[in-house]
Amino acid sequence: MLNFFFKSGLILFISLWLKPRLKGIVYAICVIAGIWLIQGEYLDYLSLINDFTYAGWTYLAKWMAIVITVVLYYYFVEVPIKNAAASNDKGFSASGLDIGEEKRTIDQSMAEKDDGFNFLRKKKQLKNRSQKILEE
Repeated sequence: MLNFFFKSGLILFISLWLKPRLKGIVYAICVIAGIWLIQGEYLDYLSLINDFTYAGWTYLAKWMAIVITVVLYYYFVEVPIKNAAASNDKGFSASGLDIGEEKRTIDQSMAEKDDGFNFLRKKKQLKNRSQKILEE
């Protein structure tokens, strides 16, 4: 039973982590696979013409292209996620408004519109014995 909860929690954590990153990861994997395929085909071509003078440069170009792909993934996928999380920690909501300002906006819109529960919002608060003593 406990094992089931751990597995469910792990699957939930992975799915929540993977959701905003999935498209970027798929693109990066496709680009890296394409780079590997192009470099392999070029090495096959070099073996057919029996000229290996630039074979070493292909490995360097392949790894540089892979590093550039990973850096671009980080810049275009991970940095925006990190910035969004940091702005939410500083008291900003997903809409970009300050949370206090957003709450005031909601309160004002509720005050303008009567939804039938204003009598509950404006009711008198009951006071306990200590509050009554303090008021005297």
